[in-house]
Amino acid sequence: MAKKVTKDESKTFKVKIVIGIPGITLNVRKSPSIRSDVITKVEDGHEFLVGDSVTADGYEWYHVASIDGIDGYIISDYAQKMKAAKKEEKNG
Repeated sequence: MAKKVTKDESKTFKVKIVIGIPGITLNVRKSPSIRSDVITKVEDGHEFLVGDSVTADGYEWYHVASIDGIDGYIISDYAQKMKAAKKEEKNG
């Protein structure tokens, strides 16, 4: 059974997929389980917005969405948190 860690929308953050092996892809699954259907595969560098995290099957899973319409779950080990973009200050 999956255990939800957080669901607070104010705590969303961006991640970038980091696999580290050329040609290898990461499975994005329908639900947070290694037995769940794979809905797509993504390569290094793909960016997602993380909505919440869940612990299941011995892994921490991120519920992710991307601008190209992907909505599913990935194992957090392959996701690197991205730094928030800094706002440029205007002088004058």
